[in-house]
Amino acid sequence: MSRFVRECDDAACVLRPWRLPDSLPEDAEAGFVLRGIRRHCILCAGSRQELRQCEAESCPLWPYRFGVHPATWLRVMRRFRSPKTLMLPGFEALGKKR
Repeated sequence: MSRFVRECDDAACVLRPWRLPDSLPEDAEAGFVLRGIRRHCILCAGSRQELRQCEAESCPLWPYRFGVHPATWLRVMRRFRSPKTLMLPGFEALGKKR
């Protein structure tokens, strides 16, 4: 696998700048790399909708397909899907005392 990475001559690949440690751009940050992975995954899947439904779990980039670290994605999704406190006019929130 590493031989194919070294010998890759696809200049149009969005991952090319990050394929080898010594070829990293000077200003390379994790966010730029993750955005590059996302761009690659969108091109591979065909669209953002298809990217969300991607089931290619054998791909090494699959956990990073949304452009964020997998741990960050899980934390955000847990917070997004967690039960929320319902605030109704005239009622005080449960657990809060005046």
